[in-house]
Amino acid sequence: MAGAEDRSNAGGSAPSAGSGSTSAASGSPLSAEERRAKLARIVGNMTRESRAGIRTQAEFETVLVRGDPVNHRLHVLVAVCLGVGVAAVARLFLSSLELALPLVVAGGYCLFWLFLSLTGGEELDRIAIDEQGVVTSDRSGRAIETRSDFLKVAVPGAIIAYTLFLIVGLSHDIVVPPFPNCNVVPPSENACLLLPNLADLLSGGAQATPTSGEGGSVVGPSPGTSPSPEMSPSPGTSPSPGTSPAGSPEASPTTAPTSSGVPLTVDQTKVIERVVRGFQLFLSLVLCLSAAWFLRRMLTGRWVGFVRPLHPRLSDDG
Repeated sequence: MAGAEDRSNAGGSAPSAGSGSTSAASGSPLSAEERRAKLARIVGNMTRESRAGIRTQAEFETVLVRGDPVNHRLHVLVAVCLGVGVAAVARLFLSSLELALPLVVAGGYCLFWLFLSLTGGEELDRIAIDEQGVVTSDRSGRAIETRSDFLKVAVPGAIIAYTLFLIVGLSHDIVVPPFPNCNVVPPSENACLLLPNLADLLSGGAQATPTSGEGGSVVGPSPGTSPSPEMSPSPGTSPSPGTSPAGSPEASPTTAPTSSGVPLTVDQTKVIERVVRGFQLFLSLVLCLSAAWFLRRMLTGRWVGFVRPLHPRLSDDG
């Protein structure tokens, strides 16, 4: 990227690091020692604050470099090793995917490599000072902020696209609810979703209590009682004809487990799913609006905390 050259006709102090501005001394020319001292002061500020390195240095001119070149050989080696390694593992455990899985993994890494190639590289900054003390800056190469600027736009843009997809889908399912996900097989209008103890909570916690018979006696087995020894056949004896052993299905044909609760109907399940989708819709809206607000401030040159915008304003009024 070709840099711009800035010049100033008025006198002033040395420019701040990375500002790109220039300064000139008074009408009289500077001596060689003053020019070297001024250039050294500017280069020192830029290497300290902008983390730049010195590529070449002359008496009145210095070339600074920021960033690192992309090591394409290393990325080729990593992509090949990933493909071979995943293929070997898939050959041992997932024989049906020995071709597709390595291609997917290597292709995903190649996309990451492409991102580094498009946003990485070195930025060169040529700093020179003339006899009048005018400092010029000529930048070339890949701007060091390219990668971070791309992420500042791409990440919130992806979040906005994904949350908008969720908002449309959830809104449609809330207005026109589909058939609920039932875990009762086979599902029916009166039995769709079975959640332990949920039906008891919705009904106020009412539970069946034993009834009293004549004389105050309790009908039905009391808690903690166990069958008497006489009810079970002794070892070596067989049950009499017409009777069934205890614990067999014939002994209690009407007994059903009650610990699992009462299954919910289809309408009740739709209400529960609508509430869950409403909460998901609220979270999606909050995330979408937050990402849109962040993206707008990045594009309009306004800081978000310590995050630098793409084109900072001279004065941020908030």
